[in-house]
Amino acid sequence: MKKLILLLFISFVFSCNGLSKKQLGEQVKEMIIETYNKTPGLEKTEVVDLTLKNQEGNKYKGVLTVKVPNLFGSMMNSFNSDTSYEDKIEIKYDIEVVYDGEDISWQILD
Repeated sequence: MKKLILLLFISFVFSCNGLSKKQLGEQVKEMIIETYNKTPGLEKTEVVDLTLKNQEGNKYKGVLTVKVPNLFGSMMNSFNSDTSYEDKIEIKYDIEVVYDGEDISWQILD
């Protein structure tokens, strides 16, 4: 019984030091927004959603949903009185995240 209590206590202590999956997702989302804001041509990209699922250990996979300006649609709307083209297009990307308890790295997959 003492071993079980000790094991639960150690698990609790380590889980308190790390981020939850939801917190990790929010942190990665903020990092992506910051990267887009600093990258010429991507400043107007809007991050809509990020979902993560734990694959194994400290590796996560997920889906990043963004809205990007529809340059073609904007051009076509300027030629027509009809504004049937969307201003932004929604795109989904697969993403990989590695979180070791301290450092977070992420990569959008092609």
